[in-house]
Amino acid sequence: SYIKTGDFSQLEDYHLQTVGAKVYSTEITGHGVETCRIACGGHGYHALSGFGRMYANAINAVTYEGDNYVVGQQVPRAILKHWRNKTESSLPTLSYLSKLRDRSGLSGPRIESEQDWLRPDVQRWALEERLVNLVQQHIEDTEAGRDTSYSCHALTMAHGDFVYWKGFHELLSELEKS
Repeated sequence: SYIKTGDFSQLEDYHLQTVGAKVYSTEITGHGVETCRIACGGHGYHALSGFGRMYANAINAVTYEGDNYVVGQQVPRAILKHWRNKTESSLPTLSYLSKLRDRSGLSGPRIESEQDWLRPDVQRWALEERLVNLVQQHIEDTEAGRDTSYSCHALTMAHGDFVYWKGFHELLSELEKS
């Protein structure tokens, strides 16, 4: 790894991935437990369901090591920094910013049926387009001096969606090859 080789060139990217992972995973876990409890109707409130204890344990993680809304602001800050400095290509997880710089290819893949949403090219396009739109809005709001507290959280979550989809897809591609 980077400590053994002395190559710290991707340290910032790893940091963004871990910050994003903290926000993304704790948010999804808390909402997931609550969704399961609700799906059980009144039985979800019963102590024997275990959801109360699970929720109490899971929701605390949203504030461990820093509140998700505060910690999550690191991702949009890095996006803005690299956008302004035109250095986004130095971080693999910010690859989608190239789409924001070059909006000439606005048309996406052809989607004719719901099955098309299972194609990796369609999934990547959808995740990147959402990110590009959120980043564009974040840039505009920041430049106009508007409050970006909530949009930072949404942007960090969308960044997490893309990073983890991309990693999962790359892993599947490697498995298919072997």
